[in-house]
Amino acid sequence: MPIRRLGPRHTPAASFSLPRRRFMQSSALAGAAAAVGLPAFSARAAGSGTTVAIIGNGAAALTVAQELAERGFHVSVYGHTRSTGTGGRLDLSADHDFGNLLDAQPSPTMLAAGGQDAYLNHAVSFPASADGLPAAIQSWLQDAFVALDIPVDELAFFVSKFHVFMASSEARRLQQWEHMSWWDYVGAANRSANYQRLIGRAPLTDAARSKNASARSVGKVLEAFFHADARQGYADGAIDAPSIDAWCQHLACLGVSLNSGVQAAQFRYANGQVTGLLVHVDGHTHTIYTDWYVVALPAAKVAALMPAAMLEADRHFAHIAKLTYQRTVGVQFLLAQAARIHQGCFACLHSPWAVTGILQSHSLGTVQKVLSLKVSDWTTPGMLYGLPAHQCTREQIAQEVLAQLRHDLPNGHSVLPDSAIQSWTIAVDADPQLIDTVGSWPLRPETSTAIPNVFLAGDYVRAANANESGRRAANAIVAASGSSANPATIYPRYTSPLLTPRLMADAVQFAAGRPHRFDRLDPYYPNCHV
Repeated sequence: MPIRRLGPRHTPAASFSLPRRRFMQSSALAGAAAAVGLPAFSARAAGSGTTVAIIGNGAAALTVAQELAERGFHVSVYGHTRSTGTGGRLDLSADHDFGNLLDAQPSPTMLAAGGQDAYLNHAVSFPASADGLPAAIQSWLQDAFVALDIPVDELAFFVSKFHVFMASSEARRLQQWEHMSWWDYVGAANRSANYQRLIGRAPLTDAARSKNASARSVGKVLEAFFHADARQGYADGAIDAPSIDAWCQHLACLGVSLNSGVQAAQFRYANGQVTGLLVHVDGHTHTIYTDWYVVALPAAKVAALMPAAMLEADRHFAHIAKLTYQRTVGVQFLLAQAARIHQGCFACLHSPWAVTGILQSHSLGTVQKVLSLKVSDWTTPGMLYGLPAHQCTREQIAQEVLAQLRHDLPNGHSVLPDSAIQSWTIAVDADPQLIDTVGSWPLRPETSTAIPNVFLAGDYVRAANANESGRRAANAIVAASGSSANPATIYPRYTSPLLTPRLMADAVQFAAGRPHRFDRLDPYYPNCHV
């Protein structure tokens, strides 16, 4: 029977702790939670083909919940509230919401390097023909290379490499560049220090936090930056007000049941499918029964849910544990006075912790500006205490990040005096983020599994991001249930129509075992075509 779309159903929902972002409870939801407590796990009976349990509490989980609830499914989300840290160390359950993504006037990206600050050309013109692509790439990067004293021949070499990447077919990206590190692809080891900082480390991308990050993963992120600056398929944005609270309220109005304090233990498995999920709540064990299960937990926690028979039924479950992760720290400084800092995104090239950030206007009380920062390197010792981020207290994190900012930002000590800082807050991703290391794509699972009523969602699934993985999981359930609802929209990676003929030609070249037609040998790596 086709699933009909249901109208809003006001189901009481308990508070729900969200990893990577802090859920700011509304008074309405808090009141409902206090009145009814944790919703019953069997509030909706399985067997109708429309009940779904989502295990997890991140962006992927909420995306699945919204897409399915809008299509008439009965959805319950179960999240685990983690314990706090001890001994003054960082509380790994601390979540932070940097807020909504809003349209903004375009601004250049600053590459802060002390006295050698540089900018990417944010008004680069996309070429009228594919032949003009190398010149456009050079225009995008040239000012930054010159300002950072990176040799002209290194600029020409990277332009050639990036041109080859942008004109590479998907087959070549997945089967060649996926199996080569970005560091080697751009020949960073034998080039200038600033080339290594700007290109080898690619500080604007999370993908390059490891020298073992794949060329495919880093290249596609830089490709998106180039398209954005060239006004091709992407929009600039800035971050403002909190958004997770509104999202959860919207889900509650759709009838989604949001449950906190639920720790998933293990699936019950028989006759080739899951028959229930054991969970712990306040020291008691319960079983969740539903038609469809979506596992939207961090990759490291997935295998622990699977009994041996499930692991044997789908070999991809074992592959998930082989993926590489690193933690990320978020820091916000609330400024009591306007700071003369770049109004846009910036990256600190000399920062041991790979600090990136954005300065936002914020008129709330005495707060004039909000400096939102991201620490991407979790393990490198800092410049103030000589400790990596994971060994620092909150106070040390704040002071270390401030020291690294002052070191790299123009006139950093004068634009960020102690008197300007009203307060600060620290947030650490409760769960590490995926690093796309060389050859990791084949290890990443599809959202559908060999278990017909179990689906996966998260940053480790074969998708562009966690949100897309959630949409793919929702679509898989829509299809498996026989629903007549339209699938959720999957937004493909932007590709310029001008490059389509070259991408098709390269697919033929690659299938024939030949290098890219614009490829040339790297003089430092004579056996590597790039």
